[in-house]
Amino acid sequence: MVAADVVVLVPAAAGWAELPRKSFAGYLIYFVIAFVADWMEMYNKTFQEDTDVVLAQQAGLRSNLVPYGRLLPKSESPIRHFHRLVYHALSAGV
Repeated sequence: MVAADVVVLVPAAAGWAELPRKSFAGYLIYFVIAFVADWMEMYNKTFQEDTDVVLAQQAGLRSNLVPYGRLLPKSESPIRHFHRLVYHALSAGV
């Protein structure tokens, strides 16, 4: 795609105005708008997925089938390591 192929419409007082087809600004704005739109779509989808996961986890925690505070040994070992570091740092100062 070359700048001459790009049509960028921007808000104007009487509706929409077209940036000159051969302008670098039109070319740049088109890609910035496209990038931001794609990024926002991905962000919104990820945020919704995260919300759904948290709601499912909260329901699972309320079931009392999983003991509170348990970490999975294989997948959460970095978290467990961090907790141990914090514990040792705090207990050393007592």
